[in-house]
Amino acid sequence: MEGLSTGVPGGAHQELIARIRTALAGRKQSEVARDAGIQPSTLSNILNAKAVPTLTTLDVLARALGVTGPALVELRRLRERADVRTRRIDGYLAAARDAAREHPYAGVLPGTTPPLAAVYLRQRVRRAAEAAGAATVPADEVPAGGRVCVILAGPGGGKSSLLRTWLARGTGRWLKGRGEESVPVLVPAADLVDAPLADALAASVNRELEGLVEKLPAAFFGSEPQPGAGWLVLVDGLDEVTDAAARRKVLRRLADASGGEHAGLYRFIVATRPLPGRELDLLGTDVPHYTLQPFGRDDLPLIAGNWFRCLEVADPEGTTRRFLRALEQTRLAALAQVPLMTAMLCQLHAAAPGQPLPAGRGQLYREFVDLLHRQQHRAGSHGLPVLTTGLGRYDPGRSPPPRRRSTTSPN
Repeated sequence: MEGLSTGVPGGAHQELIARIRTALAGRKQSEVARDAGIQPSTLSNILNAKAVPTLTTLDVLARALGVTGPALVELRRLRERADVRTRRIDGYLAAARDAAREHPYAGVLPGTTPPLAAVYLRQRVRRAAEAAGAATVPADEVPAGGRVCVILAGPGGGKSSLLRTWLARGTGRWLKGRGEESVPVLVPAADLVDAPLADALAASVNRELEGLVEKLPAAFFGSEPQPGAGWLVLVDGLDEVTDAAARRKVLRRLADASGGEHAGLYRFIVATRPLPGRELDLLGTDVPHYTLQPFGRDDLPLIAGNWFRCLEVADPEGTTRRFLRALEQTRLAALAQVPLMTAMLCQLHAAAPGQPLPAGRGQLYREFVDLLHRQQHRAGSHGLPVLTTGLGRYDPGRSPPPRRRSTTSPN
């Protein structure tokens, strides 16, 4: 397969290893790894030709070894020539990390969109089979075990933001040479309907990630990203595949890929609204299902404060207090515990702090769509008619708003 390392280093790779070993002479590998802030296994894999270091890893390693100036430039040149696959992995990780910073839905005003991490609040999950009073765990602990798991929540409940947070965290760690057992890749479930998994992942990533320098071949996702590592496939929006037969096709494809000869290559986290019947049993009856919990009342001051600081209101603390008092005077206090609703309410209040909050959900949608239109005319933004049409249709009993693509005009 194109670009895959055979395990035998070529000329540039051999020279890169030799220069690192020369710089390492007389020092313990464990101490150098500690000084560089990387895992000892990462350094061992580099020295034993099992992996070519990422650019970030090479730079921190060179700093720990005291390699600077022309010698560092030469190390970077050798690394660039060493392995086509490593260059592609570097490019993928950087592009995916950058894309993960964007908000996944259109319920955020254009031109004022803060980074997702700046307003994201860690949520919790509960095993779906457990009673409402059962203990919850932090949502970001879910990927730690199992080949497949399912995240359930209603529309706007934070599923897509959670997946993007996992993507940002995972790609960031790999770029720093601190990767875990799997490299994350995010894909809409609809992209998995009509092609084998590796082909579908490549096509989706090539379309979604603007930061890629070159297209990734299907073989890139059909083999290990690094020796001993696999892919953590974050499947978003299964419920948005409206045809039941197509959903079942996706579920069977994931079940097949998680077992058999590919059991060590792929792990899956599937995010969806609850589906009719027992469709999800196609993944396996032993697959754990987790229900993503809404914000608690005690979370609202923090999440609202984050939004108002990002929106640069004059007095974010005072605005937060007034917003919470106004919220209690409406019928939206419970709905505000849904992440997307919180975002919309905070933006409406920041745009018109002297106006009362909407009295109900329908009025909230109408006022937010009106605000989107005003922003469109003020900034001359493109693509907003698509956003407002979709958002106007949004209802927890129907379908979610359109997913924000990585392009500037959502599709």
